[in-house]
Amino acid sequence: MAELKKAKLTRARVKGQVTRIFNYISTEQGITYQQVETRCHKLEELWAAFNENQLQLEELRIKEEEQLEDVVKEEEGERIVFETMYYEATDKVRSVMAETQQAANLVVMQEQQTNREQPPGTINVKLPTLTLPAFDGEYEKWMSFKDAFTSLIHDNRKLTAVQKFQYLRSTVKGEALQVISGLNTTSENYVIAWDHLKGHYENKKLIINSHLTRLLEFPQITKDKHKTLKQFIVHISTHLKALEVLGQPVNQWDVLEKMRVSELLLVDNSLIESVANRSV
Repeated sequence: MAELKKAKLTRARVKGQVTRIFNYISTEQGITYQQVETRCHKLEELWAAFNENQLQLEELRIKEEEQLEDVVKEEEGERIVFETMYYEATDKVRSVMAETQQAANLVVMQEQQTNREQPPGTINVKLPTLTLPAFDGEYEKWMSFKDAFTSLIHDNRKLTAVQKFQYLRSTVKGEALQVISGLNTTSENYVIAWDHLKGHYENKKLIINSHLTRLLEFPQITKDKHKTLKQFIVHISTHLKALEVLGQPVNQWDVLEKMRVSELLLVDNSLIESVANRSV
């Protein structure tokens, strides 16, 4: 009975280790190829340990005169559960391993390319390789900046928190930079800095008001300036689309009523149709 209990505890311990590996690979940021590879080997060891222990456990149950049919049925369920856990963890580990290896290869290739292109005697300074939009504190630009930064940097598990903070500092300007200027570039401060920016600029009401203000700031249009007229159309369409994404019922608005009538009187409908037809 004691041996059977020990075998069950061993099985639970093995399953727990597989779960921890899966959770670590799924949530850890800035993980290296070596860390992933180590856990891949560990999963293989756990697979062998489980099968050896499971066979022993089944033999112990049969020795204790349990019904063979019941033992087979119940323990087959345990095997299925573990196999599902193991394969999910293995697939995740190998997927992340491929990603980290690809990232490492890319860095090596970029460094080799940089070394080939540099003239002799040049100091090798590693610059950011990701192109990100700058954000200067204008509310109507926040959502597009946040989406791009989140996708390329914030959710990138190959980057450390310090690296993410460095990218953040390099992409914010003016007022936005002042919001985080008092924070040192550390792992702990990255989350604080990102939360500061979101708390300051992720204000839906102010973003909507900013788009409405920009919507009314269009250049004066004259009949002999087709280029200006086309810019006018793009200007209006851009801000209306942004307002629509923010949940504003722009299709129900009479936009012309919201604009300065004195400006709109300078717009010739025939010119608008002409520019629109050329754009098709």
